[in-house]
Amino acid sequence: MGHEQSIEQARKQPGLLYADQEIAYNLALRLLGDSPAALQTLQTTVRRIPAGHNAHLQFLGLVVALCRDRWRTRQATWSVTPPVGQATTSPPGAPRPPSPGEAWLEQGIWQLPFEQRAVLLLHDAHSYTYEEVAEIAGLRVSAVETCLAQARRALRDFLQAQGAL
Repeated sequence: MGHEQSIEQARKQPGLLYADQEIAYNLALRLLGDSPAALQTLQTTVRRIPAGHNAHLQFLGLVVALCRDRWRTRQATWSVTPPVGQATTSPPGAPRPPSPGEAWLEQGIWQLPFEQRAVLLLHDAHSYTYEEVAEIAGLRVSAVETCLAQARRALRDFLQAQGAL
């Protein structure tokens, strides 16, 4: 099943908005760095959401949990850093190559541990509050604050080392 079919299947689920699916796909793609794995995660998530379910944060929480499971089971076979442009590639139909600054940022994000990467993407890229990130990621708010501070520090240090700041 391709991207369009998985999105169409998700659209049929009551309570799931198109924006939820796009955010979920983007998040899974950035967490896993692999479009087929992101699509499969989205499909699995949609199948696991009960009919009539309308909890946006729980939907994204399931996406993060499935990505975490995939990351842990396949981490040994994946490279730490995906090819430049792969993790931020848009779904079919709107790809564009990353700018040099975006490429360094992408590489820096891939250097982060999974939890830090998830928290950073949810908070800084998708603008969720600390409380929402905690609910989605299954963490305490204090852990979210710590992860976010560590992720930002590591990303800043990486970008400074590359001369990108």
